[in-house]
Amino acid sequence: MKSGILYKEIASSIKKDLLNGKYPVGTLIPSENELETKFDVSKITIRNAIQLLETEGFLEKKQGIGTMVISDRLFNKLSKADSFTSILQKSGKKIEKEVLSIENIEPKEFADVNHRITKIERVYCLDGVPYIYFTHFILFTDHLSEFKNINQKSLYSVIKEMGENIGSFKDSFKAIHLDSKNKRILKTDLDLGIQRERCSYNSAGELIEFSRSIYLTDLNDYKIDYEI
Repeated sequence: MKSGILYKEIASSIKKDLLNGKYPVGTLIPSENELETKFDVSKITIRNAIQLLETEGFLEKKQGIGTMVISDRLFNKLSKADSFTSILQKSGKKIEKEVLSIENIEPKEFADVNHRITKIERVYCLDGVPYIYFTHFILFTDHLSEFKNINQKSLYSVIKEMGENIGSFKDSFKAIHLDSKNKRILKTDLDLGIQRERCSYNSAGELIEFSRSIYLTDLNDYKIDYEI
């Protein structure tokens, strides 16, 4: 059997065990050596299987400890849901990103934070037309230099590189009347838009990022594609 198929079957077997409660959330799965012996495969095959389950949001490696189960949900938070940006790109749309500002601010909106945080404002253009206006608040850092390449990488990739892992998201959506600032930034005369607010938490349940984004859904519907 090809190793490219084998590691996926091993990942599926481990996932089945954790979904059935054999490896509860917060516990460690067997070591790589133990899994090598159990499945009679090479170390690289086991590592590929674990990496797949990390990508799907089930496992997280803890340095010096082992590999921990962080989710036992079948429909997992980051499992196989395409990002909205990737969906647009796959449909042939051209996405361009523009950073409007990156600055350190006092965390007036966040009662549990007692240090300066990073605020990022940016616009996504869809086929050259302003489409989404983002405001991100990064609650665990005020190091502006970490975000200098924010247009070349996803925000959550940068957060991960800084040592924080996203454990869960909470999204809320509502229709809003666009104020003068939103209209100016999005270069529109439309009165209505869709606002999404996202709270991002680490594996300890601590809020580490909050974002507010305004979508001109008259240009394109907001869509999410899930693969089970």
